[in-house]
Amino acid sequence: MDRMRPLLGVLAVVLLSGCHALLAWTPDAPGSGDLPGDLRVDRPAGDGLRGDWPLTDRAADQGPADQRRVEGLLADLAAPDLTASLCAQPDLAACYRFEKTAPGKDDSGKGNDLTVAAVAAIAGVEGDAANLDAISRLKAPDSPSLSLASAVTIEAWVKPTTIPVVGRMGILDKQNAYGLFLYPGDQLYCGVGSASLQGTAHLAVGSWRHVACRHDGTTLQLFVDGVSVKSAQTPFAASTADALVVGGDSPSEGDRWVGALDSLRIWSVARTDQQLCTAAGKSSCP
Repeated sequence: MDRMRPLLGVLAVVLLSGCHALLAWTPDAPGSGDLPGDLRVDRPAGDGLRGDWPLTDRAADQGPADQRRVEGLLADLAAPDLTASLCAQPDLAACYRFEKTAPGKDDSGKGNDLTVAAVAAIAGVEGDAANLDAISRLKAPDSPSLSLASAVTIEAWVKPTTIPVVGRMGILDKQNAYGLFLYPGDQLYCGVGSASLQGTAHLAVGSWRHVACRHDGTTLQLFVDGVSVKSAQTPFAASTADALVVGGDSPSEGDRWVGALDSLRIWSVARTDQQLCTAAGKSSCP
């Protein structure tokens, strides 16, 4: 295509959940919506992806549907190298994408890989997801990058197979440092050091929800689908030499999560409300 041709329409690109993109092309008139061969869009600074983003139109066909003309662009946005790069951010302590080729790999570059046993791969929100049951095990040894000094944000996509009636199910836990659990009555629990908080999660069996726990040094806060559900003023105090357990309790590895987990990220900073909203797949949150 002629790269000097004017762009007759609107191309909308929205990054969701840290690694997903929605793309829509609206031409001004039927048949007049040709895309230039190379487009550049500005990526949101909130996900650490500042700058222009070259996109290549790989759809060679000239079919009547304008949506088909941007299929190549969408494929570029979802490419594995892009999703992996979204985990390579300096404020991440660990980033687990649970891809079936390396389900325990920490893509943050910090080396906090999980030892994995009895974990199945299923389709997730972002690529593959880890499907866990009562015998699944995911565990990483203690490390300096997992020992957070002044702030923490834990976020993940979760899809429970059951809601506990007794006991609890662990999403993630590092004994006496930070943990995220689901309790009976659909109660999401977050603990950071000696402080803890519990709020209604609105989880549903078989449905994906984005959950997050944040401590900014003075306030502990729970989020579900990007919306704050509970907060409390409490100092930050987290110290432990215990292992990190995903899908259970640390150090016992009990309280197993039954269901799926995807895109679990541990940050050494307090993510902003808007960043958590965007990670939950939304452009705005109340």
